[in-house]
Amino acid sequence: MNRVVNYLLVPALGLCIGISIATCEPLIRPVLPDGNTALHSSIVNPAASIGGVTDWAISSATVEELYSAADVVVRAKIGAQQERLEKESVALYQIEGIDPAVSVAEQLDKFDIDNPKTIQVGTEIVYTPYIDSSLEKVEVFKGDLNQSITVTQLGGSMPHPVEKDKTIEIAGNLEGNPVLELGKEYILFLEHMEGSSYGVINPLARYQVEGALVHLPIDPVTILSQPISVPTTVVELVARIRQQAAARE
Repeated sequence: MNRVVNYLLVPALGLCIGISIATCEPLIRPVLPDGNTALHSSIVNPAASIGGVTDWAISSATVEELYSAADVVVRAKIGAQQERLEKESVALYQIEGIDPAVSVAEQLDKFDIDNPKTIQVGTEIVYTPYIDSSLEKVEVFKGDLNQSITVTQLGGSMPHPVEKDKTIEIAGNLEGNPVLELGKEYILFLEHMEGSSYGVINPLARYQVEGALVHLPIDPVTILSQPISVPTTVVELVARIRQQAAARE
């Protein structure tokens, strides 16, 4: 899908201001552009399910729904973490029939804003930073894990798009899905991405274990239209998970 580069980029990452990078793709909002660059980008973000809180499609919220949706459900400690930077070249498109040197807002009568025709005018380099967290001391509640797996999240460092001698740090800036903490214990509801990589289904799918208690990184009422029953202890959460496992045997 082609996207207008000068759409407003909601700064949930604290950095997506007029920057066309794959990391920001889930945060694009189709509002009236006010810049003067009438370009589209063919960015396809493989991690589109890892956006900011307002961008999560919450179709699974309760423990029961999450268990059903997950490929893997585990209790584990976060082991080694490694940053990696994916780089790709993507096509740039210009809206056909308008002057790229003039504000798009002044040329709305020249194209169909809902379905603009475009022509390719070049390419650009897109960087997407990831952090891969390995899991230690795994207790598997769902899934057949014959190999070690990693949890992949957006985060880490990437080149600054303007000041080439600087980098941008986005680790931990994804509200609702902060980078998992090294050495901390979690109960995770994961979906398979590719290879040995898995992603957290949504912010309600990652319970941090603190002694006998568990907690989510965000209050569910901030992203749901109605309250849900959220377990607050390890015993309650594990019992509800095992109840779902038993019901499927």
